[in-house]
Amino acid sequence: MDEKLRAAYDVYKDKLQKLLVDVSNTKKILNQIAIDMGERPEFEDVEVEHIGTTIVEVKPGMFYNRPLAGSVREYMEMVEQARGRQGVDVNEIFEALRRGGYSDLKTKVDEEKVRLSLLKNTTTFALVGKDHFGLREWYGKKDKTKVKKKPLPKPKRKAEKTKDGDKSDQVQKPETENPKQ
Repeated sequence: MDEKLRAAYDVYKDKLQKLLVDVSNTKKILNQIAIDMGERPEFEDVEVEHIGTTIVEVKPGMFYNRPLAGSVREYMEMVEQARGRQGVDVNEIFEALRRGGYSDLKTKVDEEKVRLSLLKNTTTFALVGKDHFGLREWYGKKDKTKVKKKPLPKPKRKAEKTKDGDKSDQVQKPETENPKQ
């Protein structure tokens, strides 16, 4: 029974979020019309209010028996269409996978496994904030410049007095195991 209530809650939460997106878009249109008429825009709060974990409809079984990276990529592409390119919280990803039927995701340990998998897959995913991931392609290619190796250190120089009393720099010779006698 608890799962049915959760599913209903998620459906209506998603519907509310979609309505909030529509409200935001309508306010932007009205502001633009006001500007075109030479008037001052009426609405200052035109940003979308995000109320929940997702505004993307995740169908049961959508991620069942599918690879993790492919499932997360598909979800992120759906989020991109709904919200634009922005990082997605690992908790939101976890909940979407769970609702979509990806294996048996239930505990915080499972959530941590998902997070670590995303961190390891740097060719597909980018960590863009504290526990927020995006697709690597959204942020450009990873910088693969090689770090230059430091040159070997020069031998130490030891200042010695010459017969004339001047100090001159001479290379300090390494001691050998069998010194000559």
